[in-house]
Amino acid sequence: MTNPRQVAFIALKEVQKEAYAGVALDYCISTVPL
Repeated sequence: MTNPRQVAFIALKEVQKEAYAGVALDYCISTVPL
């Protein structure tokens, strides 16, 4: 049986990773003129 807190923690880490990638991509797009 999996621990609900562990599942929530893993999901939160995944969301943070996605958000960080999105911010980095946004920064690159705004910094480098296309």
